Amino acid sequence: MEVNELVKKLRQERNISQRHLVEGISERSTLASFEQKGQRISFHILQQYLERLNITLEEFEYLLQ
Repeated sequence: MEVNELVKKLRQERNISQRHLVEGISERSTLASFEQKGQRISFHILQQYLERLNITLEEFEYLLQ
């Protein structure tokens, strides 16, 4: 599973809208392009998304494996 696919899966499992996830972090279009096309985002933005999803980097990395 790719990073963008896992972010989308976790967001949907937690029933969080794109708009809520990006609030105060980035534009919704940034997340949409990342989830749908795998467009690159900064590590800092990814880290903030994961914090809002209540998942640590270690947990995220484990789920990617």
